[in-house]
Amino acid sequence: MKSRELAGNNGALKKLVCALFALLLLLGAAEAPACAAGPGAKQQLVHVGFFRLDGYHNMNSDGEKSGYGYDFLQMISGYANFKYIYVGYQKTWSNMLEMLADGEIDMLTYAPKLPEYQKRFDFSRHSIGTSAVLITAPVASAVFAAHDYQSFDGMRVGMLRVAGHKATLAAYAAEKGISCTPVYYDDFRNMKKALKAGKEIDAMMSEEMRLLSDEVVIDKLGSREMYVMVKKGNRQLLDTIDEAIGKLDAANPSWMSDLQGKYFFSAYTDRLPVTLSELQYIKSLVTQGKKLKVLFSPTRYPLCYVQNGKAAGVFVEIFRQIAARYGLPYEFVRADSLDEYYRLRANAAADIVLDFAGTSDTAEILGYRLTSVYANSSCSIITAKNFDGAMHTVAAIRDSVTFNNIAKKRTPRARILGFDTFDECVDAVRSGAADCAYVYASTAQIFALRDNRYRIKTKQLSDQTFEFRLAINAKTDMLLYGLLNKAARNFSRSETEKIINSYLLNARQNYTLLDYLANNPLLMLSVPFLLLLILVSFIMVQKANARKLKASNSELNANRVALEKALTAAKAASAAKTRFLSQMSHDIRTPLNGIIGMTKIAGDNMKDPARATDALGKISQSSDHLLTLINDILDLSRIESGKMTMTREPTDIRVTISQCVDILNSSVISRDLEVVTEIAPVKKPFVLTDALHVRQILINIISNAVKFTPDGGKIVFSAKCSPDPEGKLLLARFEVSDNGIGMNEDFQKHIYEAFTQADEYNARTQFKGSGLGMSIVRQFVDMLGGTIDIRSKLKAGTSVVVELPFEIDRNADAKAAETAQENGEAQADLAGARVLLAEDNEINMEIACVMLENLGIRADQAEDGQIAVEKFKASGVGAYQCVLMDVMMPRLNGYEATRAIRALDRPDAASVPIIAMTANAFSEDVKAALDCGMNAHIAKPVDIQVLTKTLADFIAKPRG
Repeated sequence: MKSRELAGNNGALKKLVCALFALLLLLGAAEAPACAAGPGAKQQLVHVGFFRLDGYHNMNSDGEKSGYGYDFLQMISGYANFKYIYVGYQKTWSNMLEMLADGEIDMLTYAPKLPEYQKRFDFSRHSIGTSAVLITAPVASAVFAAHDYQSFDGMRVGMLRVAGHKATLAAYAAEKGISCTPVYYDDFRNMKKALKAGKEIDAMMSEEMRLLSDEVVIDKLGSREMYVMVKKGNRQLLDTIDEAIGKLDAANPSWMSDLQGKYFFSAYTDRLPVTLSELQYIKSLVTQGKKLKVLFSPTRYPLCYVQNGKAAGVFVEIFRQIAARYGLPYEFVRADSLDEYYRLRANAAADIVLDFAGTSDTAEILGYRLTSVYANSSCSIITAKNFDGAMHTVAAIRDSVTFNNIAKKRTPRARILGFDTFDECVDAVRSGAADCAYVYASTAQIFALRDNRYRIKTKQLSDQTFEFRLAINAKTDMLLYGLLNKAARNFSRSETEKIINSYLLNARQNYTLLDYLANNPLLMLSVPFLLLLILVSFIMVQKANARKLKASNSELNANRVALEKALTAAKAASAAKTRFLSQMSHDIRTPLNGIIGMTKIAGDNMKDPARATDALGKISQSSDHLLTLINDILDLSRIESGKMTMTREPTDIRVTISQCVDILNSSVISRDLEVVTEIAPVKKPFVLTDALHVRQILINIISNAVKFTPDGGKIVFSAKCSPDPEGKLLLARFEVSDNGIGMNEDFQKHIYEAFTQADEYNARTQFKGSGLGMSIVRQFVDMLGGTIDIRSKLKAGTSVVVELPFEIDRNADAKAAETAQENGEAQADLAGARVLLAEDNEINMEIACVMLENLGIRADQAEDGQIAVEKFKASGVGAYQCVLMDVMMPRLNGYEATRAIRALDRPDAASVPIIAMTANAFSEDVKAALDCGMNAHIAKPVDIQVLTKTLADFIAKPRG
């Protein structure tokens, strides 16, 4: 069972996908001039209707667009030389039709050729997709089941007024011999809300080209083609569109199916239709109080095993999710050994065998029916790190026919040693009692992650795989087999891998100082010598101090009181420093260990892309954690030094709240937590405040709630914002409450102190973190003029209330219009630009060059400030459009090099943009860069979007 990185969470994979997508766009752009226009042809500006429809048109909180329709527009833009302005995301389909008729937009996709549409609009000759008409019912409905037409009689069916579904429903009802009542809506979202409420309609008719949520398909009607639609008579635009679609069809005939697979096919596996007979069977189990008995092997760690007397593992979690989908009552049958598992399985002591890996013939003999394969795994071999000899002894699970057969086949002359668990097998390899052990691939991954001292190595055996199925007792109702076979067949690989990855992420243990010394024996030997040297030096220093103290005894007596105070302060400072270094050493080494260990694993597994990609994902996660920790330390330092300031920037407080809600929801995906959000409407959402620090306050509190609430708990996030009586301020009240572990009264008195963590639950080890969060939160709240109140009770939960005043932005409407105008302006073109890059660090130089190359920019490298000045002096006038300057460099630093360039006697010396690109990221560093003659400042780690925008502001050529 190969583990791959979590979707969405692996930074390296995201960069690879973005690079491939950019390459496709470049190839399309290279072909477009030959297809659509000659070199240098001006792009045609097209206003396109971009209405909200999940899966077809999507837009996240950052304004990033995606979906079937968006990708289609991008595909034809290269052939048609179009530049789009997207209009109407919050509008309805009816609004879109009127806007197209009035000329407010030029084109609209997702259009069927209905008679009423053909009277007002012209259609493309080429289809852009096929969409069936779906009839869907709420997930919670127990009345309707797929194709059970008798239950459809009298059904109230919602439909969009302008979708042309009335005749379709009438023909459908006549064909099935039932009666249905149409209920019309002008807006899809209102129809969806009505379906969920269940008071106005029982089901709804809609197009297939969208994502389903909280609904199941109960029938699917005939398909119809979808087209691009333009205003009547706009033939010139329509001809260009048709030509572009034709060329797209010729270049990529499968583009429609590719987009359907990308955005829609997964929607049907969310919840599979359940027949009425299956629902009645489940209901009978519940009514009778009968629980299905589920048997599993206790030795397949981490696939299935026993932990603290309870069932655990990947397969156990998969079954729990399947049972939860259908409401199946069940209980696990525990076997204390593999021998007992085989005995219980042979005696048909369970209704379901969770992890059957044998043949159908074996299952039939034992009295079971097998479902489709729902999971699979490959085999791996584990050896000692330096082992390269012949295999004489093999560690294997005792009584395991499968692994004993593998050992006999691969190492026929080796002696097989039986053990009860994989832990014992691997311990035998570490101790030298066995030369190797055969385990599941996921098992090997976990032991490799735990191997802090690098004492073992693993190798995957591609020729040995296992397939796992659910085995259903033949004596049970056939309805149970049908239900579970359907579930097994449709349990997605991504869902399985998500569960596996959660086990892998939890497997990594802390890299201790003892581990570090064990991996560095020379350092271990040098420690006693170093300690002796320190002790001798200390004694010598103390003797010297004693002589000085004796010589100045009279003066010390005279100033004894002052010295005692100084000594007390010094001890306090020393204790604080010791505590700080101790805690920071632990907190910084933890993610640093992940980066070092995963880098080695990635290097050792270059021929295993899945393993290397997984390691790169964990490197990215550890890097983010380390950067967060460093930022917390710097924030606290700047606050205490008085250098931290709050900005007053135009902000839509609704966006900030939405971002926090998204983070809360994403942080509990792999947790069994109930999340409730209560967001009141905001009448005056546009304010002047520091959105970054407001978001940091709320995210820190939300993170604590998630961290300190055990599975099965509940988290409530509420936000209420209302103007004050004078209308000058927006008074915001945020509350995050949970029923987690809580805090005692004594700890609450110290919660805002730096590095403070509760001792009841061994918080630093169990929940991670540095104890800086609430100290920073309190400081930020005070600086924003707000208040924070914490109410908590040990083992009962915590409630945190933050109240903040925001100044209402009086110019919000004008700024919104200005932003819209800026967004409509031509995009920037950086391709072909040439810059001079001054950077003394090789890795940073390589990263920057790759970023610039991806933007189409040629970079000349200078290893220090002196070389940068010499290269600029030797270049032709205007050769460089920009200079990217590091600050901390040998010979000449960035400030000195900038002054030297500005002092040169040549026309472009004073005008060439010089941009600081440095890890000196404080506000005083930005000021120092501008004061020495630089034009802008970019902080490291470099954000590619910030780099692109900054370069565009200074050197880009306008496009369009």
